[in-house]
Amino acid sequence: MTYSIIARCPHTGRFGVGSTTFSIACGRRNESVRAGVGISKSQAFYLRYVDPLALNMLAQGYTPQHIVRTLEADDPDFDYRQFGIIDRENNVVAHTGPGCGKWAGHTVGPYYAAYGNGLAGPQTVAGIISGFLKQPDAPLEDRLLMALEGGRDAGGQMSKGIPRPERSAWIRVVPSSLRTTSSRETGFGPRGQRTREMTSGTTPRSR
Repeated sequence: MTYSIIARCPHTGRFGVGSTTFSIACGRRNESVRAGVGISKSQAFYLRYVDPLALNMLAQGYTPQHIVRTLEADDPDFDYRQFGIIDRENNVVAHTGPGCGKWAGHTVGPYYAAYGNGLAGPQTVAGIISGFLKQPDAPLEDRLLMALEGGRDAGGQMSKGIPRPERSAWIRVVPSSLRTTSSRETGFGPRGQRTREMTSGTTPRSR
């Protein structure tokens, strides 16, 4: 049970990911986005090597569509995977395999993709997009947070008819080129309240 949004800011070119789930401490592994390269965010029955591999292929100039074909050809359990990829040219793809359970799905926009599994229904993905598009001139970090809140308010996660809370979440935004990155760990408090913590660091120059 997870839902996410990946996006590239149309104004600044920055890349960002927002994700929330029923599991604890989902932000402990946020290797899904790389400055100056793009985004690959996997979930459901995911393989941890996939996102670094996809980012390496993006850095080498392969398109997201080619990467999807490569992953499918090398994975006999591809039907159980869910992921989204964005490159530096704003090419976006998403995949939701039929084995990801009910309800699972995705929507791809011109510079973003929203997707999830173990959801209340397609209204959760619609809520993610609605929240993301609510303030198109806001900083990307804020838009990602509004997207996650939109998904939560539209129904969020559900298992066997029982609503499941979002127990952890993370947001990370990196620049379109290289130097400074920022990460925002985001908590969901009582409805209408948010908790945030901002940290910053440096990324190595890409090769």
